[in-house]
Amino acid sequence: MDKEKSGEKKIDRRKITTPQNSQGGKVSITHGGYSFLLGTGVVPCDKCLFKLDGCKFYKSDGDCEIIRVYREEKTKELMALPWIRSHHIDRVDNYVKLRALAFVIDKWLAKVGIFVKKGHGLDVQPVLKFYFVALNAQERLAEKLGLSPLAENILGIDSKAEETLQDHLNRMQEIKPEDGPEDEKADTQ
Repeated sequence: MDKEKSGEKKIDRRKITTPQNSQGGKVSITHGGYSFLLGTGVVPCDKCLFKLDGCKFYKSDGDCEIIRVYREEKTKELMALPWIRSHHIDRVDNYVKLRALAFVIDKWLAKVGIFVKKGHGLDVQPVLKFYFVALNAQERLAEKLGLSPLAENILGIDSKAEETLQDHLNRMQEIKPEDGPEDEKADTQ
């Protein structure tokens, strides 16, 4: 029987809109990974898995200052590399988003563990599939951007150790919240 004849309304899925947050990014109904990657690329403080751990940058209506500053600094650092051109900005942005996302998932897995109870046994956390897809995409982007050891060898680049998000987190923990990140201090002077 035809749905329209039976009284059921036909839904045009093209007209369904995705909810958006205050910054215009898509709101995720589940774990937030897709909105992180497709939206602003920062984690709202209210959705942060670590807000109860006493983050000194926590703001009830703000975004994660640590990830925001990391993304800005890492993007500037990568865009300053001599073989990176301005038209690479989208790849660089995606690479940095994926690094930040992998860091957040790493920290979450360290907190809750990689296993979940399922029936009478154990299974791995569902986010691991998403995590490995993100790591794979990150590695492919690193290769395309000349950031992998093989690409560096081909380009004849003498690479230095890169600051990881954990290094950045450690550095941010030394900043007092009222001081703000280093880039904001320079803007006000």
